[in-house]
Amino acid sequence: MVSQIRGFFGSFSREGRVVSPSRPPSQRFGDDYDAFHEETLVLLKWIGVVVQEERKRQKMSRKDLARKSGLSVPEIALIEQGKKNLLFETQRQISKGLGISKVEIELAAHRAGNLPL
Repeated sequence: MVSQIRGFFGSFSREGRVVSPSRPPSQRFGDDYDAFHEETLVLLKWIGVVVQEERKRQKMSRKDLARKSGLSVPEIALIEQGKKNLLFETQRQISKGLGISKVEIELAAHRAGNLPL
């Protein structure tokens, strides 16, 4: 029998394999999770719009941005479509490639989407 470790995000076997979580995230974390998740998806969409607009303003192709940022062209496409969760390192790479700060990108996204700060 494989023993399990119950954690905040579900159960894990001692070998580190994920065993299906006991309940979906919205049930484990409540309504706040759904609201937070929705806000995050909206913000990612607007960050993607800002990244694409800035890239085009600088007359860069996705390939150029990928080369400058160290990301792949498909990753750039997913970011611009708002379909990729942006880890801290990914944000740093995108901002480096565009030559603007992460804060500028996020502020522009908040303004563009009329989102609260």
